[in-house]
Amino acid sequence: MKYLMILVVILGSVQVTAAQSRAEKKQKKKELRAESFQELKEFFEGRNFRFVADWADTQKGRRINLMSNPNSYIQKGDTINANLPYFGVAQVATMSGDVGINVENMLLEGESIKYNEKKFRLVYSFKVNSTRGEMLSCVFTIQANKSATLSVRSTQRNMISYSGKVSHLESD
Repeated sequence: MKYLMILVVILGSVQVTAAQSRAEKKQKKKELRAESFQELKEFFEGRNFRFVADWADTQKGRRINLMSNPNSYIQKGDTINANLPYFGVAQVATMSGDVGINVENMLLEGESIKYNEKKFRLVYSFKVNSTRGEMLSCVFTIQANKSATLSVRSTQRNMISYSGKVSHLESD
């Protein structure tokens, strides 16, 4: 009986220790996410970054791997250069060979940045004209770990989303 009581006390103390460590781990994880979110805010302040898409998601549900397909989105302040492939339906067809989403040295309009402190992400939205003359409404959702989703709505095509990573723009 004496050994049984000692065993119950030992097991009880192990359970309390494990519960404390779980709570501590959860708190530590939350603190790390908050710290990386603060770094993301500082990273994003200058708006000099590069986005490279790994995946494209069409409005009809197709998911296309872009890892072997060259693409880029570069933002320097309020000017962007983008060359992203487009997979989807165009409502207004052009006869030029320009089928992707291409933007060259265009200024952004209607910029908006919203920080979601609870989910540790930021939502950055803006409008820009493409080289084809279509108005593009873009929404970036960037997580604290710098994974990002870029959703593009066009006046002439169906919506498409790109998933990838943002990184610092290397100085030339």
